[in-house]
Amino acid sequence: MKSLIKAYDKKPSAKQKQEVIEPVVPIKITGSKEVKNGLAKLVNKLAKSEHGKKVLDKACEAGVELTGLNLTDCGGYYDHSQKSAIINLNNSENYQLATLAHELRHAEQCKSKEELSFISTTRCDIKTQLMGQRAIEADAYTYHSLCMWELDKAGEKGLFDDIKRDIPDIAKGIEKAVRTDGTLDVAKAMKNGFKGWYKNIPLKNAYEEGMVDAHEQFKFVKVVYTNPKGFAISYSSEKIASSACKIDGKNYIDPASKLLEKRHYLGVKKSFLDSFDKFFNDRKKDTGLPVDESLKEIPLTYPKKKKIPATLLKAKLERG
Repeated sequence: MKSLIKAYDKKPSAKQKQEVIEPVVPIKITGSKEVKNGLAKLVNKLAKSEHGKKVLDKACEAGVELTGLNLTDCGGYYDHSQKSAIINLNNSENYQLATLAHELRHAEQCKSKEELSFISTTRCDIKTQLMGQRAIEADAYTYHSLCMWELDKAGEKGLFDDIKRDIPDIAKGIEKAVRTDGTLDVAKAMKNGFKGWYKNIPLKNAYEEGMVDAHEQFKFVKVVYTNPKGFAISYSSEKIASSACKIDGKNYIDPASKLLEKRHYLGVKKSFLDSFDKFFNDRKKDTGLPVDESLKEIPLTYPKKKKIPATLLKAKLERG
């Protein structure tokens, strides 16, 4: 018994101490030793992907820091003001890895004077915010899916299976860009996946509802609600696409195509337009500021069917 007590009382050896994992890309990681080690493991795995390594390098150069929190309502987020990518530690390691690639892509999108963060603020009209938010999310979802595909090919099996299960239209788009020799046409993969994002109706609806909820909160923020310069800036679809839809320095969506203004890409539910009509009418009554005219340029996802004149309908019924 004495020998056992003595053994347990001994201080842990160097081997017994918790290992410190160093990230292969020297990105700043904050948190406890356990959190730092967990995030460093994610960084090291993501770096095995060509585009994972690229987005990590850019984040490191930009001074982005990485941290983990126990969240309840999201996979993670990028805080532009703090230059911080936050990962939800409550999710599986695979989910955290995809989130890391996704949020660092947002960090890359928002790093310059031509940053895209403006599209989710009250500086721009709703049409601009809607086009912009959808574009950067479609891009980030496709980018993290691309990284998971590359990791799958590097031997990290199962990661792309999660993509195929959770966002199948993006996964199909990427797979259609695989060449006969097994290599990937990356620009084509991004283009296909980007378009695939817009086929995910529940995801689009969730972001629509998020926009409505966020703006409802602005009613309680006087500096926003009463700002005469708010909701006044308008950006074209060409401008947004030329900034948001790039891979390896080249556009994968032709800005001149005005893709982002087409019904499939810009259309919303009627409840979305009704909510913003009410928001701006209330704001006009409260402050005298004008309504957002860009709402008239946003189409319905499912437009109302044109009414058939009674005489034509009668003739149609008589013909059988």
